Amino acid sequence: MKAPPARAPLGFFYAPKAMTRSLTISIADDEAFTRATLRAMLAALGHRVVGQAENGQQLLDQCQGAPPELAIIDLEMPVLDGLATAEELRATRPMPVILLSGHPDFDHVVRQQEPIEVYLSKPVTLQSLDEAIREAVSRFGQAESALAPKPR
Repeated sequence: MKAPPARAPLGFFYAPKAMTRSLTISIADDEAFTRATLRAMLAALGHRVVGQAENGQQLLDQCQGAPPELAIIDLEMPVLDGLATAEELRATRPMPVILLSGHPDFDHVVRQQEPIEVYLSKPVTLQSLDEAIREAVSRFGQAESALAPKPR
């Protein structure tokens, strides 16, 4: 009899409910391994990664042409950090933003920042990523609805 693998493949223990549609998503993280892992997880969830950046400025440059529907941005990156990148995206190309960090005090440090729909702590699981995407899209939609002009 064959022994089970040491590590379970992505999604082995978590079967996400399908979203109504696939999203286009950009990732900004200075760690290549994290970008590759997120890309694989997003594909497993049925989403399409349309941009990958090592820093916030690269992400902003990539979003000039065809912006994604959602951005996942690491908090601590060189050149332009996650909060500054999220603020710039919000000003130029509004979209849901998930801020990602492995910092132990992450939740307490940045919770008051406005341009972020969802905070996600590393290490990311398939389930936590799926839940974060759903929450970010929902909160962004609610904020957009609140700002929309009311019919007379």
